[in-house]
Amino acid sequence: MTAGAGKSEIIFPESFFPAEGFKTQLTPLYARTALFCGKIDIAVVSVEMTSLPQAEVDLLKKIASKETDVTEDRCYICVTHTFSSPHILPNLKEKNEELTQALRTAVGNSARDAKANLKAARLKLGRDECLANCNRDIKTEDGWWVSDCGSGPSNKTATVVSAEALDGSLLFALVHYAVQSSVLDGSLMPDGCKAVSSDLAGMACAEIEETTPGAIAIFLMGAAGDQAPARKAKSLRKSDSGFIETDIGDMGIEMCRDLGHMIAESANNAIKKGVIIDCEEIGTDTAEFLVPAQKMPNMHSLKPTLHWDYVLDGKSMVSIEAFHIGPIAFLCVKPELNCVTGDKIIEDSPFGYTLVLTMVNGGAKYMADAESYDRFTYEAMNSPFGKGAAEMLVEYSVCLLRKINK
Repeated sequence: MTAGAGKSEIIFPESFFPAEGFKTQLTPLYARTALFCGKIDIAVVSVEMTSLPQAEVDLLKKIASKETDVTEDRCYICVTHTFSSPHILPNLKEKNEELTQALRTAVGNSARDAKANLKAARLKLGRDECLANCNRDIKTEDGWWVSDCGSGPSNKTATVVSAEALDGSLLFALVHYAVQSSVLDGSLMPDGCKAVSSDLAGMACAEIEETTPGAIAIFLMGAAGDQAPARKAKSLRKSDSGFIETDIGDMGIEMCRDLGHMIAESANNAIKKGVIIDCEEIGTDTAEFLVPAQKMPNMHSLKPTLHWDYVLDGKSMVSIEAFHIGPIAFLCVKPELNCVTGDKIIEDSPFGYTLVLTMVNGGAKYMADAESYDRFTYEAMNSPFGKGAAEMLVEYSVCLLRKINK
């Protein structure tokens, strides 16, 4: 196998700010590409954005394909889901053009560099515990809501798939972990505005790259629909009178760095513990299926509640994709899955190692587990999918993984 990686900054023009409440930029945002070339070629592109419209995903796949010679169906566009980045919004034409041009340029450059940097390589896989996340669902007197102090299930495993040259030097590391990059979500700086940031995932990647010059770190988000950073700058805090929302402002920057360091430290430990993987066999496949759909509410009207009327709205088509490199399976979905859903796919997978990647090749909002609908959690209420959809996705995902496990 040969492997290579590239990285390019998403450079905002000076005229872009202010936009969407953002006035300053704390850290650079990057596009990163990892390229695997063997019997089948695969490109994994990660961009430090909150989300991407489907049309933009499709265009980025074309760009990545052109620069790497990997077919579009084997180009996987991922977002780190940093909440501290602007969106591509339909009503902001001029800002959108500036943002999309910066994004497309960065993706093209990173993909081009990944191909130019191809070297004979071996793959390793390592794991380490990381305590940078927590379940975000908390029970209040008024119903379930979101914070950074939930006691529900949380996957604490950081898994790293690394590619190293035959001389032992690290080419790139795919860092898989279940957490939303939302430490600074909605937090205001001293000027009263938000600041663009790669948040904890980007800071973790930057630290890994700093400690291993020449290597590129790429964050892949796991089943993080209900997984928040262990601390957030703006969050609900318990008080004698109940839960109140607090915002520590720019003090959250150091909090963000600390949590990013925790991920980086666990990733570096996983790299050191990595075992060589037989990567001769590579396979890919896709599946589509219908799930129950429900009407989406105005997300800004949502609040904790002891009862919620879900309004069913027919069926919705869901697509999933999977590829494997030897015993490592990557299950790629668009919806944001909760921890228990991701863990169930891993438990039932026929592969020795299974990574569940969310918000890949597009985003589809939350797809919560059945219990979340019974509790009226934010993930269940703010979902285009009806109760039972997540359990159907598990079933189809495992079938797809069995299919490619030849």
